[in-house]
Amino acid sequence: MENKETILKISDIASNFGINEVKNVEACHIGHINGTFFADSDRGRLVVQKINKGIFTDPPSLMDNIMAVTQHIQKKMLEEGISEQEISRSVLEFFPAKNGKYYITDNDGEFWRISKFIDGTRTYDSGTPALLTESGYSFGRFQSYLSDFPAETLTETIPFFHDTAVRFAHFEKSVASDVVSRASKCEDLIEKVLSYKETAGKIVSMLTSGELPLRVIHNDTKINNVLIDTATGKGICVVDLDTVMPGTLLYDFGDAIRSGASAVPEGSLEFDKFVVREDLYKAFYEGFSRGVGKSITKTEEENLPLGAFMMTYEVGMRFLDDYLSGDTYFHTEYSEHNLDRARGQLLLADDIMKKKDSLLALTKNI
Repeated sequence: MENKETILKISDIASNFGINEVKNVEACHIGHINGTFFADSDRGRLVVQKINKGIFTDPPSLMDNIMAVTQHIQKKMLEEGISEQEISRSVLEFFPAKNGKYYITDNDGEFWRISKFIDGTRTYDSGTPALLTESGYSFGRFQSYLSDFPAETLTETIPFFHDTAVRFAHFEKSVASDVVSRASKCEDLIEKVLSYKETAGKIVSMLTSGELPLRVIHNDTKINNVLIDTATGKGICVVDLDTVMPGTLLYDFGDAIRSGASAVPEGSLEFDKFVVREDLYKAFYEGFSRGVGKSITKTEEENLPLGAFMMTYEVGMRFLDDYLSGDTYFHTEYSEHNLDRARGQLLLADDIMKKKDSLLALTKNI
């Protein structure tokens, strides 16, 4: 239970959405971007969130993106004959505010939104092959429902979010300036990043040329962004839609493999274990391919391992860039934290690149 001041604040926010009798307010300590609270009310259990303006500088456009995408998915599900009750557990549902929008601005200029809490679900930070399959199915189905959505109509809430070529150019500048004199401590990793210069812009080039279709993508496909039904063990709802933007399916598939199919988690110091587990890769692919169905193109299919490499390489490069810049972006717990993170991700990227042909072959008959 939160303190009286917090309860009054959440009650005041809720009243702007026509919600009364707020009680049992609890802060959610999972996730580090938005301020999130759970509460009971006369309209059921709520998820109340303050949008982080430091990360998302245009909250109105962010909410426009989310509403356009969720309403499109709801419409597609209704067309399939799925019941409204099932849809209410499968798609995030936001409350409209009295101002006619799906957010309000408080006296401090902060942006708030409220969505319905989906009962009977939980999330996992890591998973078994079965959980990876369920996560893959949920993200694949998300892609399938949005395959006919005009992605170009969405706002880029974080410009160049997965433009690896742009991030590579920034990395080169960070190496050259070496503002905190750390480059000499990580020459091997710098050389590793630079060695993939020709590969860094490949996916962006394929998008620009039209080889890859522009899609609506989630952009943060960790397993804990899928709600798992506690009774059936099935993945039922994709959450955390703040980074829904135009992009390529390869980004979503790749980031899921990076975060879910590594033999050790991102923060591990067991560097010799940063390898892709083929059983987890295959498990995620099985669910993803079933969910995405026939909406995936042959070019996308053939380049899924490239997506896995690219997302892992990009994250490793970003950690190393932040280390060279004095740890100004990622939260760190010790002086070499970003360096250690970078080493792990670049080792994993190397392993994925070495195995890309075998990973593709692994999924040929699924």
